[in-house]
Amino acid sequence: MKKLLSVMLLISCTNVFAVTIKDIKAHLKTINPETTCMDEYLGRRKQLIVKLGLTPVVAVAGTVASTYVGGVAGVGLGMANNAEGWSGLGYAIGGAMVGAAAGVVAVGVDTTVTAVTLNNIDLILRTLAENHLNVEGPKTDKLYAKYVKKSKLDLSKEEFMSKLLEADADGTLCDGSMVHQPRVRIGTKLKFKVAKLKDVVANMDGTRR
Repeated sequence: MKKLLSVMLLISCTNVFAVTIKDIKAHLKTINPETTCMDEYLGRRKQLIVKLGLTPVVAVAGTVASTYVGGVAGVGLGMANNAEGWSGLGYAIGGAMVGAAAGVVAVGVDTTVTAVTLNNIDLILRTLAENHLNVEGPKTDKLYAKYVKKSKLDLSKEEFMSKLLEADADGTLCDGSMVHQPRVRIGTKLKFKVAKLKDVVANMDGTRR
């Protein structure tokens, strides 16, 4: 949870002097939305924010489910060991405690991943906006720094931005061609269409076709 709060605080603080979401929405009304992926990034950003907002509810539900499963597993283990009476109850309680702990850890990991994804999606969105609006801002530099940190190719900033804007203009940044498509898709359509930072890096480096 501390990591989540840190990421959200980072997003809010670093956006003070950057292009605002209001600016982006206003700009999209003046252009053909088919010429950029910013609309799709706005939609994906909103989905991730909603997901994080529902985290407390999901955490409770997930913990209850994990506790139940753990309890059932504990009873099964007790039966396998011919446990009876208080001994059998001990197996059930032990299983429930393990299940609850697993649920809390799983929700915590998922929340952290979601928060990091949101931060990067927001960063890509605002980088595109800075370039569309011809505004010098911190997002472009920050996104490029992240790319350099993760990339094995290390394109120059000019090359990186040229490729990013080209992908934005031709739609490959948000049509799913950059995103790894699993056999089973669980989630919204935008999840499998909008490129995350790791997708951008992989495609810039030519490691994913």
